[in-house]
Amino acid sequence: LNWSQTKSVSPSRMYHPETETDVINAVAEATSAGIDLRPCGSALSPNGLAFCDSGMISMALMDAVIDFNASDGSVVVQAGCKVRDLVKYLEMHGRTLENYASIADQQIGGFVQAGAHGTGVLIPPVDEQVQSLRMVKADGQVVTLTRGVDKDFDMVNVGMGCFGIVTELTLRTVPRHKLKQVTLVETREEVAAKHKKRVENHKHLRYMWLPYTPAVVVVTCDPVDECTSVENSPKFPHEKAIWDAAEFATAIGAVPNEDAASKMSFPQLRDLMLAVAPIIVSLLLNVHTGQSHGIELLAFIPGEFRLTKFNNMTSS
Repeated sequence: LNWSQTKSVSPSRMYHPETETDVINAVAEATSAGIDLRPCGSALSPNGLAFCDSGMISMALMDAVIDFNASDGSVVVQAGCKVRDLVKYLEMHGRTLENYASIADQQIGGFVQAGAHGTGVLIPPVDEQVQSLRMVKADGQVVTLTRGVDKDFDMVNVGMGCFGIVTELTLRTVPRHKLKQVTLVETREEVAAKHKKRVENHKHLRYMWLPYTPAVVVVTCDPVDECTSVENSPKFPHEKAIWDAAEFATAIGAVPNEDAASKMSFPQLRDLMLAVAPIIVSLLLNVHTGQSHGIELLAFIPGEFRLTKFNNMTSS
């Protein structure tokens, strides 16, 4: 089942390698049996990109950070290493990834192979961070491809698993830096009018439209000096920001209690809350029709749910 629960599969064979040798053996077995074999990361793709009925290979157990080069800041990781775990590791060395998405549950292999991206008009997608990769081909041969050296590198780097099983990647990193995030809600008309200026003025920018409402959540992130203190400073009364994700999930019955919710990641909570989506949609429809009984907007922001009035809610 993929992350958004839109695709499912029951493969005839499922491999869980722990070493590159295990990958070679799995590929050999699949080739001998004449079956297709697809690599699978965290299954975040909404179109079931990695799913294959005949055979799949999960890289989740090959999740180690192999090496860090202090001289140039590059890092070598296995394909199954998750973005959040790599970012946490890099913190110890004062480094981070140049760009990544608003969620961090992806495995690095799938993250790169699918051509994922973060935000920022001047920041390249994540595949541009890859300096070299190791891959097991269908014939069992292990090859290393390097940017600027091997002519097929760019094609294979975003190969969506079609050219082989990527087992290891060397990534470029950047110095760790502090960002100030500002989140606000505007109408679609306001967003359209301000878009050009925002793209020019902000390092990171993303929009999230709230279905059944005129509201768009606008999130900007910009570097600040490392000595600058960045604190949460909502520009609306605290009592109106009444529920965080765990509290909201408990309140709508998505989880039995807040203790259970506190042990889950936001994506897990999000999926459980989406299972009771009619409640959320009902609130939004009430907003749109003016029958909200005091609840005028449900603002969906990664990591939190806020119930507040729609009056240019802003927080930083």
